[in-house]
Amino acid sequence: MKIFKTFIFLLFLGLLSQANAQLLVWQEEQSKEFVRLDFSNGEVYRKTDFYPWTSKGHFTEEGINRQDLFTNVFGATEVSSKKPGISYLMINCTGQVYEWNRVKNHIRRIDKTFFRGANCLAFQFQRKGVLYSFGGYGFWRSTNMLTEYDFQNGEWRSIRASGNIPKAISMSPSGYFSKKDRFVTMANVELNDTEDLPSVETDWNVYEFNFEKRKFTIAGEIKLEILKNYLTQDLSKHFISDGHYLFLVDRTYKSFNYDAMYIIDVLDGYKVYQWKNPHRVFINDLSINSGIENALHVRADSLNWTHIASPNPNLNGKQQGIAIKDLLAESEYLGTAFDVPWFIKMLDLMIVALSMVAIGLSYYFWNYLRRRKVKKQLDYLLGENERQLLDFLMLNYKQGFVNGHQIISFFGKHKSSPESQRQFRSKLIENFSKALGLLFQEKKILDVQTDEKDQRMYMYRLNAKIYTKVSKL
Repeated sequence: MKIFKTFIFLLFLGLLSQANAQLLVWQEEQSKEFVRLDFSNGEVYRKTDFYPWTSKGHFTEEGINRQDLFTNVFGATEVSSKKPGISYLMINCTGQVYEWNRVKNHIRRIDKTFFRGANCLAFQFQRKGVLYSFGGYGFWRSTNMLTEYDFQNGEWRSIRASGNIPKAISMSPSGYFSKKDRFVTMANVELNDTEDLPSVETDWNVYEFNFEKRKFTIAGEIKLEILKNYLTQDLSKHFISDGHYLFLVDRTYKSFNYDAMYIIDVLDGYKVYQWKNPHRVFINDLSINSGIENALHVRADSLNWTHIASPNPNLNGKQQGIAIKDLLAESEYLGTAFDVPWFIKMLDLMIVALSMVAIGLSYYFWNYLRRRKVKKQLDYLLGENERQLLDFLMLNYKQGFVNGHQIISFFGKHKSSPESQRQFRSKLIENFSKALGLLFQEKKILDVQTDEKDQRMYMYRLNAKIYTKVSKL
């Protein structure tokens, strides 16, 4: 796999550098110029995108063991310090830290580490004056190790973190975003050469590290299909960051190079754009032999790169650049990294719709069975006279109250004696109220009032709750 070939090549260069001239190359954080220290002749060189390397005199060194220098094409990571004219250099694939005085052209090693090869391709950056190195690959496995540099002791110390910690932070779109004050990493692959696995699985979660809480959280899961397809092309995801965007450029050449630049806006909800590249220029992201000065890089608010050999001889070796705002203007918005494909959305909508239908039908049948059960219980509890009284009260509910004479007349008892009528009415209402009270667990079954015309006579009407419940049966 490409990453292992790269790793072996880096180690080879590190050993070769002990017998040949050591070079240390980096891009300045402030001016964005490139600096090269040639330890064979003690000269310092500088260049910009459109000019060759130019000697700027000699540099002095302090506390440097030439055997410890590790020349590699990925160069050093420079971060500025609070001291005027002073910056720090972190050497990739080692724990080495140097202090560089760009005014006096003086380099001094300040760390006391001795290891190398344990954290190749780690993400090195500065936050509020503290140097960090997150993740990396070394000794045939990836790591999720978090370390910060201890200036007082000249050593790197481990950071204990909580939350949803990724199993690996290596060879993936990652970086520190100062405006967000978060370290962001995504699409990581856990690698371990000891395990003989048929394939590797990509962790599609997007992780954010909160420095104040020392805690990882998951911002979301990458579901945008076109982005996932691109990120699965190779174990090593080739990208560059300007602290706002992640620019992903194809180096596997599985698709046309000019159609394979994706832009992730980390600060704006992880929106994803694809550069349409109307100029159809060929982008050289990082040729292993060309050096970092020829790789795709950020200069101020632009992306710059150098063409490598292509069928068009007019493009060979030419510098190209485009402002990031123009790059976005020529890009197509694809959605957020967390957007699911349209057919998945349709499937989700169908599942929701079917679920709602199923719930509706279930509720309908449950309600039907419940009403059927209540009706059976009602038929069982009510006698014939009580059933007729319920029908009579339901029929006259909207007209208002019915008096005792109307009830007696309804049952044809008007020709009986007054005492017999009173006993019949009293027993009927008593049995009726007990039956419905037992069934509906209500104490008040009837609303009872005195008749205005005859204070000795009562008027009856179903309680509103009972009417509503019986109406639904």
